[in-house]
Amino acid sequence: MACVKTVLIVGGGIAGQALACALARRGIQCEIVELRPNFQLLGAAMTFQGTALRALFDIDLTQQVIDAGWQGGSKPVQFTDSTGELIMEPEILNILGPQYPPQIAIRRQRLLEVLLRAVEGAGVPLRMGTSVSALAQHADHAEAS
Repeated sequence: MACVKTVLIVGGGIAGQALACALARRGIQCEIVELRPNFQLLGAAMTFQGTALRALFDIDLTQQVIDAGWQGGSKPVQFTDSTGELIMEPEILNILGPQYPPQIAIRRQRLLEVLLRAVEGAGVPLRMGTSVSALAQHADHAEAS
């Protein structure tokens, strides 16, 4: 099995930046290219719970996301019918332990800011407004253009 020494990550959104953080923590050099010229997003938000929180923990970003977002209690989600009648109020399991909330909500823009700081802190180059048009595989390496 070949030993990966460098990685080109095509796409610098949430997944691309999280991958860059994980690779950098494992000593693998990487670079990110992103088609968009910037990360200005509309005000959509997202939540992290369970294994998603564990993934943040694994790349040492849980506290930063907690600080940038907001926390729900153990029952922050409600399911209602079309009249607003409560159908179900599930309990969110806390798999990281009592020192962390069971769920974190955060605006996507704020999450990208947290990830970008982590990527910059890890020394991972990020090229905005860049696309990959071709890949060439060689015996000992690959090239992107």
